[in-house]
This record gives sequence, C-alpha cells and structure tokens, in this order.
Amino acid sequence: MLRRNKVITLDKIKQGENFTINKFSDPNIKCLSTKFGVGEGQLLKCIYKSPGGPVILQRKFQEIAIGKSLTKNIEVQVV
Repeated sequence: MLRRNKVITLDKIKQGENFTINKFSDPNIKCLSTKFGVGEGQLLKCIYKSPGGPVILQRKFQEIAIGKSLTKNIEVQVV
C-alpha cells in the first residue's frame, strides 16, 4: 500500500519515511518546535522510531527527538 501523500499523525510514521508537517494541534507544541527550527511545511525524515519511545527526526544536519505523547498531536503528510 502506498503511503505517499497520506495525512497521518507523527506517531504513525515509519522509520525512513520523508514527510512534511501539516499542523500542530497544540499551540504549545508548535511553540517548542519553532524553537528547534521545525515548523509547518518543512521536509523532515524519520531516522529512528523506538517502540513505545521517542521518534527521532532529521532536518538537514539536525536531529530532534520527540516524545511519544507529543507525536500524537502533530499531523504530517508522507511524501
């Protein structure tokens, strides 16, 4: 099944997939993400997904770990 252009939440992303952030459902998460240089519309890659743990994202040469509970509040689109 092709997942390209499918809109899902970040907790459903698979390791190795590229995606863009569509929206943050919580303004606090949006604020925190902006501080790390991650915002809506940016292309990111999931480089590691720990079962029951954080999702590690990569944007250019920067890696960011996002906790499992926060990933359910971030809507992404697989590209």
